[in-house]
Amino acid sequence: VLSPPYVYSGCESWAASASQPVANLQLLNPTTDYYDYVQASFFTPKTVVGVATQGRRDEPQWVTSYQIAYTKDGVNWKWVSNAGVPVSFPGNTDQNTIVTNDLSSYNLRKILAILIAPKTVNGWQSMRAEFYINQEAF
Repeated sequence: VLSPPYVYSGCESWAASASQPVANLQLLNPTTDYYDYVQASFFTPKTVVGVATQGRRDEPQWVTSYQIAYTKDGVNWKWVSNAGVPVSFPGNTDQNTIVTNDLSSYNLRKILAILIAPKTVNGWQSMRAEFYINQEAF
């Protein structure tokens, strides 16, 4: 179980096909001992089926591996796990290639927020990320 901490900055994310924001994106940092992480807070519950990442657009910096946590109630957080062990997802090997990870087998239904926590990086914990949502999954 995980307790996300304080917000450092935030912005709204827009879906290309939507006329309204679908999530708030926030850069957070639990303590100075850990990497920052990116959290997407959805305005309504979502089923998350995938995530795509890229490195920083203008610098040779990227996340090489990360873990994902989620909450269904906005309070209690859980790591995406396999047999009780948090999964370490492969990240990027350069700043421009898109790496997609399929999350459909983890049954991430009715999620209010999800986060990416970098574990290893090249240069700095810089990333571009996109979550894939299944709108018909309920």
